Amino acid sequence: MKKNIVGMQQIGIGVSDVKQGFSWYHHHFGMDIPVFEEAAEASLMLPYTGGTAHKRHAILAINMKGGSGFEIWQYTSRTPVDADFDIMLGDKGVLGVKMKTADVKAMHDYLLSRNLSALGEIQKDPTGNDHFFLNDPWETCSK
Repeated sequence: MKKNIVGMQQIGIGVSDVKQGFSWYHHHFGMDIPVFEEAAEASLMLPYTGGTAHKRHAILAINMKGGSGFEIWQYTSRTPVDADFDIMLGDKGVLGVKMKTADVKAMHDYLLSRNLSALGEIQKDPTGNDHFFLNDPWETCSK
């Protein structure tokens, strides 16, 4: 049987200030329910952190309409550094998050009303559906 990934439990979003990140995602996307908040050593991330366990502060936030959670986190044992190259679609890793909305134009207009400077225009995806791209203030999605 062929297996397909049809959803994610949560997506990790690294920020420089976890409280500011939670506030931003709450304000713009309604991710207002903190499932947990903890400061701990991220020992399960060793394959992604060069074998070194780093401390981090994380908040897993969801909204009541369902879908995946946003694990908003920041390092507390080191200062994060940006990649020394431009991250592009097609690179390995999770580089963007697709979010569903009942009305793409209404969501686009709503985000425009909040003066988000990294908001792209509505376009058609390869299947003909409307979509747009957005960067958060930390340029998590792309550079």
